[in-house]
Amino acid sequence: MIKGLYLPIVALLCFLAYTIYSQDLKAKDVREYKRKIVIYGKEKCSFCIEAKKLLDNKDIPYIDIDITWDKEQYAKLRNKTGQSTVPFIFINEVFIGGYQELANLNDTNQLTKLLNQF
Repeated sequence: MIKGLYLPIVALLCFLAYTIYSQDLKAKDVREYKRKIVIYGKEKCSFCIEAKKLLDNKDIPYIDIDITWDKEQYAKLRNKTGQSTVPFIFINEVFIGGYQELANLNDTNQLTKLLNQF
């Protein structure tokens, strides 16, 4: 009896995973046109969390890309930016640094000016 249920359960789990994943991709594609900030971060990174919190509190949209398990993407970002810590934050495809740089831009009112340039 258990063998008879194994295949339908696995098929259902695969279908659910595919559905959730494809919906996330569609949502991300739509958001890319509206968001000028991209944050590459890791799951439990306190600076990543603070950067997203800062933007959320200001109602500034952003794309959050989790690179916790993507060592290749992390290496590319490290080589491209010269920074070895997360988050890697880009505004209008220009690397601005990490959380501290984002907070400094916010504190000096430069963040709003950068976002309004384009």
